[in-house]
Amino acid sequence: MTYELLPTQRALLVWQTPLRPAEEGGGRDCLVRDHHAVGELVRKKSGRVSFRYFDDLEAACAQGFRGYPSLPIGRKANERIGFEELRRRLPPAERRDYGKIMQAFGLPADVDRSDHLTLLAYTGAREDDDFSVCETFDGFDRPFRFLFNIANVKRDGAYDVCAKLAPGEALTFKREQDNPHDPNAIKVVRTANEKEKAGYVNHLQAEAVGRWLDEGEVTASVFDFSGWSVDPRLYVNLNVSPCVASQREDISEDASQIPAHATEAKSPMPARRR
Repeated sequence: MTYELLPTQRALLVWQTPLRPAEEGGGRDCLVRDHHAVGELVRKKSGRVSFRYFDDLEAACAQGFRGYPSLPIGRKANERIGFEELRRRLPPAERRDYGKIMQAFGLPADVDRSDHLTLLAYTGAREDDDFSVCETFDGFDRPFRFLFNIANVKRDGAYDVCAKLAPGEALTFKREQDNPHDPNAIKVVRTANEKEKAGYVNHLQAEAVGRWLDEGEVTASVFDFSGWSVDPRLYVNLNVSPCVASQREDISEDASQIPAHATEAKSPMPARRR
């Protein structure tokens, strides 16, 4: 199966709070952040990309959010110039090491350098500030590959698990339905020992991942672990074959046309492992 690099249709501008000690599950030296989706980038039918802040920013502002530095909250021109400002977070296309930078994010060295929205979303567009860009997977209706930056790798012993991981090692994404903070929580565990948790899927992407786990096919493997003590990062390659509504309808229609005698004497197929 071929997993494509699908073009981004919508992405979130994310702001993170300053580091603070974890209230639970992290130990004395564990520092954590809260992440707030504060705006969105949307690709229009014309190909133009627009930007807007969300109307409800109360929770983010209560924790110190004051807007992206060059995009003051409430300015009408943001819709027109916001994307131009945010795409400056990408490295200059003329850099000699541009291909190597893209490969560090699981992208091909010859990736289309002109599709700035896709590059922002796939790389996360992180700099030495409190902002990043988050893919929403809107319109991702065929097999694709995406590099996930796993969250909470310093909590509940996850850092020690991450330190043992090797590139290419198989991981499993699983729903954590008893999570008291997020009903959509997706934990990331070692396939060889599912008691060893390496972290969680970003809560802004967990709902989409949950749909793939329920209706599609998902395989995951370690891409890289940066063991920085303050802000460690685990990157995981996810190959996804989503099941979209049209596919479910085709499956249901095909099943309804199977003659009754064709299933009477057959044993049920074992459930597919996901």
